[in-house]
Amino acid sequence: MNQRSTFIFTMLCFGFAFLYIPIVLVIIYSFNDSKLVTFGAVGQLGGIWNSSVMKTF
Repeated sequence: MNQRSTFIFTMLCFGFAFLYIPIVLVIIYSFNDSKLVTFGAVGQLGGIWNSSVMKTF
């Protein structure tokens, strides 16, 4: 790869990360039962609205 295509590829990766990392974080935090935003309670998978959303499908 030449200098220009390396720069374009790097910017493309940063752009996709900028778009998709917040989406992934919202999905992870949606399973958090706690009112605090921590990763400690993510393993409980107990969100109230998640269970109601899954019942509609």
